[in-house]
Amino acid sequence: MKKDRTDALASLPVPLRYDPRADMLEYGIAIGHEFWHGTIRLRVERVEADGGVDLRNSRTGALVTIRNPDGSTSRTTVEWMRLEYAAGRLVSVVPSAESVSERQQRFLSMDASIAVARDRKSTWRRSLAWRASTDEVLSSDAACGAWLDGNYGRQPGDLAYPRPHGSSLRRWMRALDKGDNRIGAVVSQAGRPRNSSQLPAEVDMAVNEAAMYFYCAGPGCSQTASDSYLDELVVKLNQQHPGRDQPFVKPSRQTLRKRIEKLECFETWEAKYGRESAERKYRGAGEPILVDHVLEVCLMDATELEQIVVFDDERAIPCLKMKIVAIMDCLTHAIFGWCVYAGPNRSETSAQAVMHCLEPDKFPPRMVELHPQLRLVFGKPAALLPDNEKALVSPATLPGYNDAGIVIIPAPVAMPTAKAALERFFRTLKELLASLPGTLVDPRRASELGFDLVESMAELTIHELRMRVAQAIAIHNTSGSKGLPGRMSPVEMLALRSGTRATDPFEDPSFVRDSLCTHFTAYLTRNGVEKDTVRYRDAVTIDRLFDNNAGRMGGAREASGFNMKARRSDGDMNRIELYDEHAQAWVPLPSTQPGYTTGLSFWEHGQYTEAAKRRREAFGSESARMKSMQETRRLHDEMLPKSKFRKRAKMASLRVSPHLRELAGKPLFTIEDYRDASQQAPATTTTRKDPPAVTPRAAADDGWDDEDRFTNDEENGE
Repeated sequence: MKKDRTDALASLPVPLRYDPRADMLEYGIAIGHEFWHGTIRLRVERVEADGGVDLRNSRTGALVTIRNPDGSTSRTTVEWMRLEYAAGRLVSVVPSAESVSERQQRFLSMDASIAVARDRKSTWRRSLAWRASTDEVLSSDAACGAWLDGNYGRQPGDLAYPRPHGSSLRRWMRALDKGDNRIGAVVSQAGRPRNSSQLPAEVDMAVNEAAMYFYCAGPGCSQTASDSYLDELVVKLNQQHPGRDQPFVKPSRQTLRKRIEKLECFETWEAKYGRESAERKYRGAGEPILVDHVLEVCLMDATELEQIVVFDDERAIPCLKMKIVAIMDCLTHAIFGWCVYAGPNRSETSAQAVMHCLEPDKFPPRMVELHPQLRLVFGKPAALLPDNEKALVSPATLPGYNDAGIVIIPAPVAMPTAKAALERFFRTLKELLASLPGTLVDPRRASELGFDLVESMAELTIHELRMRVAQAIAIHNTSGSKGLPGRMSPVEMLALRSGTRATDPFEDPSFVRDSLCTHFTAYLTRNGVEKDTVRYRDAVTIDRLFDNNAGRMGGAREASGFNMKARRSDGDMNRIELYDEHAQAWVPLPSTQPGYTTGLSFWEHGQYTEAAKRRREAFGSESARMKSMQETRRLHDEMLPKSKFRKRAKMASLRVSPHLRELAGKPLFTIEDYRDASQQAPATTTTRKDPPAVTPRAAADDGWDDEDRFTNDEENGE
């Protein structure tokens, strides 16, 4: 009987009803949004219901038209924007930081109602400053104070707030005169950046230490005791800095009280009152996550798959169990990004999953043809809710997520139901992958063993596994869900709520990718930069960097190098970027060993380095590293972990064994094979093609024998 090779993942669900909104691609593009198309800056003027878009060239002022293959011209469409974005030619204009003058101009354009909503005292300030200016009061503190003595309280609104000082009135008069008597000139622009203190750095550190003393001294320590401790710290600071013009001043008790409240968290509460009290105070209450927009809040979690060894031509990873990190939208339950990898959970895999969210073409083409709504599944998450494990989003990568415009929400403590939808998807994914083989083998090993033997062992490559995972996720996104209204599928829900996206659909992926890199300081010399035993160098780029930063090396220019800001993606060590302060741009430097570093992650590099040290092998040149890497792969393959899939592969090989068939006197059917065979002709069930014999390789070729390897597994009880 011919073996049934039907793949469970290849069976597609019943096709959904075609949704014409998929052709419209209602991405929620805002009027006035600007994009870069090469060196041309485009502005969205109008969006039609049929998908047409009016894009105006900011330089010429003309509407943009596109040229068709037949030579005719037509207007731009949302579909054209999607294709240009997928090709990397259309990116969103990243807003720059607002300067002080721009902030003042924005405040001057405020309407009176908006100004009052922001600052209730703005009308009161404008009334006093305008009346004093009308009376031609001199711009001095004494003159303004005298005017307040004689005129304050004459208008009903004057007494709404305490009487100001003469210097305050003088500043309001000056601001109102510079702002052409507009109310926005006297709106308060107060506000410091978050986590920045107006205290001196030494005093601010003393306040932090006193607040930590309040939590570490036990339940009996009061805020009064911590205030006394702060007094002692300030006295010590004045003794350590006797030459200061002004001595350090102890802040108020209110400052210490607010700092204590700011530092209150699970760790500090546990240090003061114990773990049980901290769990009662900070344990999740089980409230649902309320979201109103697509990609407003996304869930991130990782799980371990049953598949184990990962080897192929492109990515050389030591053999370990495979894992996956996925990102699911809370509103639609659609999977936007994922990353299949080996090894422990680490921050670069999460960053790759976030970057995968921005890719518009990531599903199998056949699935996209059947379900056009899959073209909607891309975009940047506005907020991420990761698991409690800090390896997914390490503290060192939090500034990068903030720079990319992604908010990281702390996971609820002891609340596994917060990601119940994503956990259910992982369970479904494992069920779909259960019929697949668990062992992944590289093409070189497959050629050595023989592809027929590999096929009977039911093994596959990492590329095939990732394609199956993408197909399983596409099935999930297009299948009906009980957790959505009307049992809609995630892509149907996405098409329905696509106009309420929380983020720009055409986000600049390079900006997000650069923000998620690891930042550090590198020492640049004429020989390049060395980082983690890998050297990065380019002669032309290094000469330009030395010329632009000549002042940092001194007038004699005899220094061998200087420090520069640098960044690198831990998921790909093939290049490093240095920040040129003169040009205010990041300059890339390629690796001098591209054959080894291409597609190599920092974690993989560490694994290969440690393996070479244990064997005392040379690991400096590119050829030595490639040789050591191949040896590591071979040794890992010999120490292949045991799994139930290997047992199932052995069972399949025993079922087709001629010797066992002769001993049993009949073909060895399993229950599934018997059910299939009972519905076919007897002549068909008795014919079975034996696999070709494979000659064992000599020990001198690779140092071990394939047959001995599988024999040892059987003797070990597998």
